[in-house]
Amino acid sequence: MPEPFVRLHLPNLDELGVDWPDVRGLITEYNRLAAEYRAASGALEALLASRPAAIENDRAAYAEAIRAGKADPGESNLSKLNTRVTSANRKAEALAAAVQSTARDIAAAVEGRRAALLHDVDQALGEDRDALAHAVTAWVAARTRLDQHRALRSWIDLFPGRTKWIPTVTTPVRGFDTANGEPLSFPELAQALRADAEPAPAAEPAA
Repeated sequence: MPEPFVRLHLPNLDELGVDWPDVRGLITEYNRLAAEYRAASGALEALLASRPAAIENDRAAYAEAIRAGKADPGESNLSKLNTRVTSANRKAEALAAAVQSTARDIAAAVEGRRAALLHDVDQALGEDRDALAHAVTAWVAARTRLDQHRALRSWIDLFPGRTKWIPTVTTPVRGFDTANGEPLSFPELAQALRADAEPAPAAEPAA
């Protein structure tokens, strides 16, 4: 039985929020057919694995008939199994062909509209980077406010024993360590996050 093109790992376009109904429909069809093929292939393997038991059952029935002085009962168990195997194999091969055909259709759909699809993704990437930049700005503002309130609490707790008000002290960011094992400072992480939100200097690398 030929191995179909069932190892594709395709994106979930609904989760990614792109409006490509033609590609999405083909991906949905492919995933359904690939799942049906895997189920049919498993069922076929199970039937083939039961062949020794069927042969043994027919042998036992023949032995019993000989002892009873009766005619050969034939290979009824094996015959029934072979019929099921033939049907299961035919189904698996048909599903394999359907999976291969759908995979080719997906490739044709992507190749035929590659420029338009890339344009859509590039637009989504720009929106993502804008959202990420705003999220970084909001995080920096919230973290700065947190450090200011920490400083205020320290001042209240120690005043007037400590008279100096230090509003700009920032604490390290927990959970992020440098290569030396030292906690990463808030300014360092903020700078890294801002850089990460900026557009790449060249085209986005292929994943």
